[in-house]
Amino acid sequence: MGTPQPPEGYSAATPVIRLVAIGDELVDGHTQDSNSREVALALDSLGLRVKDMRQVRDREEELLREAASLLRGEEGLDLVISTGGLGPTLDDRSRQVLARAFGAQLVFDEVRWSWLEAWFRERGRVAGPQQHSQALHPQPGGLFPNHVGTAAGLLFESGGKSWIALPGVPSEMRHLLQDEVLPWLGARLGHRQRERVLAFRSRRLPEAELSRRLEPLEDLEALGEVGFYPHADGVLLRLRLPALPGAEQEVRATAARDLVRQRLGAALLVEDGRPVVELVFHSLLAQGQSLALAESCTGGWLARDITAFPGSSKVFRGAVVAYANAVKESALGVPAALLEEHGAVSEACAGAMALGARERMGSTWSVAVTGIAGPEGGTLEKPVGTVWLAVAGPAGLCARRLDLRGNREQIRARAAGQAWLQLYEAMQGQAGS
Repeated sequence: MGTPQPPEGYSAATPVIRLVAIGDELVDGHTQDSNSREVALALDSLGLRVKDMRQVRDREEELLREAASLLRGEEGLDLVISTGGLGPTLDDRSRQVLARAFGAQLVFDEVRWSWLEAWFRERGRVAGPQQHSQALHPQPGGLFPNHVGTAAGLLFESGGKSWIALPGVPSEMRHLLQDEVLPWLGARLGHRQRERVLAFRSRRLPEAELSRRLEPLEDLEALGEVGFYPHADGVLLRLRLPALPGAEQEVRATAARDLVRQRLGAALLVEDGRPVVELVFHSLLAQGQSLALAESCTGGWLARDITAFPGSSKVFRGAVVAYANAVKESALGVPAALLEEHGAVSEACAGAMALGARERMGSTWSVAVTGIAGPEGGTLEKPVGTVWLAVAGPAGLCARRLDLRGNREQIRARAAGQAWLQLYEAMQGQAGS
């Protein structure tokens, strides 16, 4: 069975949406709910705003309560998107409970069952009776086919209210969301007016200073809803434009861009809100350049960031996580005399680490980070939060000292974010600007 078609006569331009993450492990704190965040961001790209997010146990009474809230239209709800509870085990109850709540029958799908049998056979296994439930779909309602796992997405509908149930496995949820659910929602909404979000990323400005530069803020607020979102690599300014006819909305968007450009000047990094590491990755890819990393206090944080991108092997040579001075010496060629004279947290050491990484890994660019993340280890001269960054590239070496605040995790995150910014500025010929 293919992706269900939107019903005729659907008229809601901006449905009121709730996200529900299902699972005892979420409520008990053993697993973090990353799915809801990803769904919310994806919906935002369609101009859809999530009303709220909830976490519930995979219990019949809790699922029935959420379904009843939707069906009664409480708080204006039109749509629930849930993740989790669609597995083959007895504690996965979403399918059966939601079918009862929506007055739907669960129908065995022979096409889906054949796909499941083939999926298991390819892996040297047999689809047993416990998998039968994963070939059931609701009528009325439908099934969103999952081509990367066993749990299909399900659609329950009644009285103009909809519930989309997605699997909790992040990779499967992501596939269904991008390939099935978002196109389905786009078709359902058609060309109706939607909200629109503009995102601007600033650099080297704290939130308060960013707000001050935009004053009087009422000029921007007259165009849409303003929000400031601090990140490790800069503050994200978001402006949500109301649902208006296309021409009128574009006029507002143009006015907003002009105003932000004028007031932020060189502090405006990008106008599409992309994280700096993404800018770095695509710039390296476009220029056919490569990157090596030398990390101390960030402990592999930068390597994790860059390898999150598919195709990162085309630009990323590798990383050395050198905590001990002996490793800085042996793996990166930092002279022992330099460490003795200046210490590991110093401009000299950061520079030597960057040069060593670039030379030994044969990269176009290299980044080094060394610092004191705390909570111990600080001195009067080098308190906790002291971090040195260095970037080595075709034009030479540049270094910068950071004096960061926060706990250990915050200092490490901010050091990584600022390292990406320093690299990007160097790549753009803007270091020190």
